[in-house]
Amino acid sequence: MRLEKEGHIREYTVIPDFSKIGYGICAFTFAKFKTIRDLDEMKRVIETYCERLSEIPQAVLIERGLSSNANGMVISFHDTYSDFMKFQSWLRQFSMISTYELSTFIIDLKDKVHLRYLTFKTLAEHILPTHSQITKGNKE
Repeated sequence: MRLEKEGHIREYTVIPDFSKIGYGICAFTFAKFKTIRDLDEMKRVIETYCERLSEIPQAVLIERGLSSNANGMVISFHDTYSDFMKFQSWLRQFSMISTYELSTFIIDLKDKVHLRYLTFKTLAEHILPTHSQITKGNKE
């Protein structure tokens, strides 16, 4: 397939029902580093942070970015609230590297009400029309 050859598709995957495979919590943890003096120092801190985070399987996504309240984010899955709190304690060990604040958005995966589940179908419905418009524009 052309999209695979061009590198637009990284992989094919399955998104499980996380609560049915034992997870109770999905957490979005945002980090705001406070005392980083320049971009080189920030890069070093984030690289160290990400290397250490890769040691633990709960962290499924680790990214740096920018918002008014954060410049780093971790998405993680946990069996119980107690497991989540252990993960938060693990994250706080990095305070010796840099001063930062953590804030978290927690999703109860066993809640009966979900506004929209994580699915790539909605992403595909967004991307495919946009991609076909771009492709069509390139042919004209």
